[in-house]
Amino acid sequence: MKIYLIPTTTTKHLVKNLSATEKNLKIVFPDLSRDGKRLFPDGEIYVKILKTRRLKNKRVIVLHSGAPKPNEGLMELELILQILRDNKIEPEVFFAYFPYGMQDKVF
Repeated sequence: MKIYLIPTTTTKHLVKNLSATEKNLKIVFPDLSRDGKRLFPDGEIYVKILKTRRLKNKRVIVLHSGAPKPNEGLMELELILQILRDNKIEPEVFFAYFPYGMQDKVF
């Protein structure tokens, strides 16, 4: 069964190793804006996934890491998940590093 993996910008370095070792893995990178950047001039992130039809009824995993800037990364993750859900795709999310995990107790 082919697995479709969508990495966020914080996990692109991990994808190189995965794609070389996993034969059933298809990497789907979010697309850039027309000027080739992932940010709007005001600093907002731009996320677009083309050809979402090929992901329907497939196993889709979004690979994300909360490091180094957890707040910015969570916004990118939310936008990717919203695009997938809007297209009736139910993704799984894998965190390489889970942000705010150390705040489970009051200091």
